[in-house]
Amino acid sequence: MNERKEIIEKFIRTPFANLLIGLGLEKNKLITNILVKDGKENGVTFFLGNKKNALFSIDHLLTIKEYPDKRNIVGWFFFNGMESLDKLNSLIAELPPELLNNIQKPGLHNGSLPKFKCNLYTMEQLFECEPILNYFQAKFNKPFDQRKIQLILHPELEKEDELIETEILFNDPNFQELIDHIQPDSWRNIEKLEAKMKDMTPKARQRTSMYIERGKIAKDVKKLTGFKCQICEALGLPPHGFKKEKSNEPYVESHHVISVSTLVEGLLSIKNIMTLCANHHRQMHYGNVSPIEYDGEYFVFKIDDTPIKIKKISIND
Repeated sequence: MNERKEIIEKFIRTPFANLLIGLGLEKNKLITNILVKDGKENGVTFFLGNKKNALFSIDHLLTIKEYPDKRNIVGWFFFNGMESLDKLNSLIAELPPELLNNIQKPGLHNGSLPKFKCNLYTMEQLFECEPILNYFQAKFNKPFDQRKIQLILHPELEKEDELIETEILFNDPNFQELIDHIQPDSWRNIEKLEAKMKDMTPKARQRTSMYIERGKIAKDVKKLTGFKCQICEALGLPPHGFKKEKSNEPYVESHHVISVSTLVEGLLSIKNIMTLCANHHRQMHYGNVSPIEYDGEYFVFKIDDTPIKIKKISIND
């Protein structure tokens, strides 16, 4: 596989296919087609049921830097079934500011196909926005599972540091058996849980990641870092947030540095988790953050052009 095709597989076809399936699109109805221009792979079209029924395309990749990442790979998002540029402009106007600010040059491709330019991370975030999901639901006769959409649009349905045991999150018997028999309430059991993850399906991986972030593992990870925001600490700022009313512990959130949707080996390990204040957690998702190095013992990246180096969490620390 050539390098460009490998990047397209890793950053477009695989993660966006998993994203759509995670929203409830039936796997056997999803068709993907790599787009080629001048003999070079340049994007992917996602179809519903047949190649005449295109959901959207990601094409004309413009920037692939030395360290490929969904934040620094820029391309065009095409709304294949949309009727007009007016419809696109109306849809864009309903997006939250953090996404709207990242969208450039809305217009028509070849005079008929509505499109805009942004990076791949912004494209992923589109599918967490009610206007976008409602558009696809209305245009393509509800291809997504409404229950899963509600969970994405209303995260307050999940309580802090735990999961509500709904059919949406716990309908995989293998996952249920796993968490029944290996409760992650000690570092030894965390090791057992992580050893089991490598053979799990993508859906189970996603549920496991949520369990890590909000369950007992998250509490142990937060204790291990002293309930500190690791970015605040690296920047020389006060690392502790406000105290929680019931436990009197400093409030801090857990964050997967490499997104679970990429399905990269090892991403469910605690070594892929940082503890962050709410502000820096949102900045990691929506701000000006560029990765430099994720291998080894440290995460190295730039946040607003300031280099940051953070030691990865380890069970043996």
